[in-house]
Amino acid sequence: MTINPSAIVDPTAIVDPSAEVGARVTIGAYAEVGAGVIVGADTNVCYKAKVGARVTIGEYAEVGARAKVGAGAIVGDHTIVRAGAIVGARVTLGEYAEGPEVGAGAIVRAGAKVGEGAKVGAGAKVGARVIIGAYAEVHAGAIVRAGAEVVSGAMVGAGADVGARVKVGEGAIVGEGAKVGAGAIVGDHAEIGAGAIVGAGAIVPTVPW
Repeated sequence: MTINPSAIVDPTAIVDPSAEVGARVTIGAYAEVGAGVIVGADTNVCYKAKVGARVTIGEYAEVGARAKVGAGAIVGDHTIVRAGAIVGARVTLGEYAEGPEVGAGAIVRAGAKVGEGAKVGAGAKVGARVIIGAYAEVHAGAIVRAGAEVVSGAMVGAGADVGARVKVGEGAIVGEGAKVGAGAIVGDHAEIGAGAIVGAGAIVPTVPW
């Protein structure tokens, strides 16, 4: 185990002997840090958070109280995983200067990628292998199903349901409570109104920008 002398590890926390804990890290009460984990400088792993084996957490990040980060995930610099959120195995959260934010109680499934500056709202569900681009937003309670892509700058409104393998284009908006069926394509800068329904395989044309 390598724990920097400036790190603070609560005596009730469990840190695997093979973990590396950087400078000025704080690991809270009853937190668990698994085998082979790397925790970068100035990061907080909060009360009862669980970090699985081989996870890499960057600098100035936060894993909130009771949050769970699955094995092999990457949590980039400045990324925030809010209290009670679940981040699946092999998920990538941000790799650049401005990390994304995963809201309280949100779930990000295995193999998903959440880009720089993106936001996943409280209680949202992001399916396996989903890609959420830089500065895209998935609002509270929304569902983005397996294999979908929400491109940079796009927005999925609160309570919306984006089906499997859907592509939501750059700067597009899926309104609050709207539903987009499996395999549909929402073109760049297109807007789907609140409560609207887009059928499976449909194409919503790109709006010239």
